[in-house]
Order: sequence, then structure tokens, then C-alpha cells
Amino acid sequence: MKLKVLAAIVALSSTTAFACPDLAGTYVCPGESGDVETAVAQVVSNGVTIYTVTDVEGSYDLIADGATRTQQGQTETGNFATIDATNTCNGSATLTSVANYKEVDGAGKAVASFNMVQVVGRDAATGGLSLNVKYSENGGPEQVGQGVCPKK
Repeated sequence: MKLKVLAAIVALSSTTAFACPDLAGTYVCPGESGDVETAVAQVVSNGVTIYTVTDVEGSYDLIADGATRTQQGQTETGNFATIDATNTCNGSATLTSVANYKEVDGAGKAVASFNMVQVVGRDAATGGLSLNVKYSENGGPEQVGQGVCPKK
């Protein structure tokens, strides 16, 4: 699941700094093994919003410039993974992320894949993050989920 979240947010897009939502803060998000504290820092550099997300697994930058970014690397199981992600800020209200993930074994045989669309915004009631996700794994049926990560 962590890889899915990372893939969904790998690249963010915006043409101007004010077009992206203010997501900076520390949140407590439900995880597969319990609650996970997640910090989001946000800066604007040359008119591009950059989010830095930090949790128990480390930190990564999300650059909101409208570009599709590809990340490749070895998984914990020794397979090879590729993530293509494109993210778009929808005004100052939400951030939409589209990610495609493919994992192959040493022989090049596909062993896992998923496609996901995630919309992130500010939850009006709690001030936390509002998450809405649609995804499918390994060509299966589309699944939908939503939730809130309260602000710490």
C-alpha cells in the first residue's frame, strides 16, 4: 500500500504556485499495521510547488510541474518496478494524482501491476487530509476508497 501512495503522489503539477492546495502539516493516517504519522512540507521554487512527504519509510519530494515522471528500481523481493505518475493541482482545492505501476521478475515476466487515481484535499471538518482513491490491481475490477488523515 505504501508503494501505491508513493506512486500516486510522485509527481504533482501546477502552472503557478497559487494553483496548488496548501497541504503542509503533520497528519495521522490509518495504515495496514496501524496509524502512521505523515508530515508534508510545502515550498514554491520558480513558480512550482514542491511537497516533501516524510513518514516512517523515509522522505520523498513531489514536484508540481505537470510532468509525467518515471521512477524505476528494485523491490524488496528483488523484482524490478516502474512507476509512471502524473499529478495535477485543481485550483487551490484538490490535487489529482494518476499512477501506473508495473513489476517484473528477473526473467521480465509481469508479476504485479496497478493503476490508480487519487484526489487529495483539505477536509473542512477536521483540517486534515481528505483522500479519495480509485484503483485496480493486476487488471482486476476497479475499487474505490476514501478517508481522512486527521491533523496532528
